[in-house]
Amino acid sequence: YEAKRYEEAAAHLGRYVGVYKDNIPAMLKYADAHLNIRPCKRNNVQHAIGTYNIILRRDPYNSEAAGRLIGLNLAMEAFGEAERVAKEFLDKTNDLEIRKMYATTLAKQEKFPEAIAEFRSIIADEPNQIMVYGYLGQMAEQVPAEFKQDERLVFWYDRAVNKNPDSALAHISRAAYYLRTGENDKALTQLEKAESLELNEENVRIMLAGEYLNAGLLEKAEEHLEAVKAKEPESMTLWSLWAQLAIKANSRQKAVEVAEAGLKSLSATPWDFMPKAAELFIMAGESQRAAECI
Repeated sequence: YEAKRYEEAAAHLGRYVGVYKDNIPAMLKYADAHLNIRPCKRNNVQHAIGTYNIILRRDPYNSEAAGRLIGLNLAMEAFGEAERVAKEFLDKTNDLEIRKMYATTLAKQEKFPEAIAEFRSIIADEPNQIMVYGYLGQMAEQVPAEFKQDERLVFWYDRAVNKNPDSALAHISRAAYYLRTGENDKALTQLEKAESLELNEENVRIMLAGEYLNAGLLEKAEEHLEAVKAKEPESMTLWSLWAQLAIKANSRQKAVEVAEAGLKSLSATPWDFMPKAAELFIMAGESQRAAECI
């Protein structure tokens, strides 16, 4: 499992948990191994779903299993099932992450009043939940009739910053809004402010790079991607974003560099990146190498 040889790991872990039925950490690894097998087939997904359900029957308060099961159902667009799992879990405990996922399941089913009420409740309890302000902001853009007039446009992004002035993520979120509305100067001010704050979490730095990329500032974006690479070179999100940068740069050399570096960094599990690498090789005129990836 640690070597990311997931097919073998799933086989051995399956035998193990068949005997040691109460070893929940091993069961979580077993489910995760199935989800990381490539190509991932329906049977792998069903093994993972079944395992998470078994864990929750044995340990109804296991938030990791609940979160993974809800996330899996959301990814499969089984929104009603995701809602059911989240609601049943929240009947027993008030887990913050599961509350956010529950509200998301409601929004995905266009149960907007219920979703909005749940998101509002979360930030009333935990004002530091920056992403929740972002969800409310996006919903105010998509379904403005569900909000008061003064709660539309930039309202939720402003509130996130006002409540969390030292959060880089809050400023990045507001910058993303300004980029969507074509207010690029305001967006740049927010991105520069975010840079001046602590960027300890790599996912926040990736989001910053992504918004610089959306703003067309490729060098700034690459600067932050390099910083992420130094700490998390095996991040699939990192290389997906870098591939977007290479395409935007319209540089054959950059396309080859990113494809090669991504395949090398992800050598243990390269499959998800290979289609993007093939696209980059095609862009660079490296047809044979693209064909090898395909």
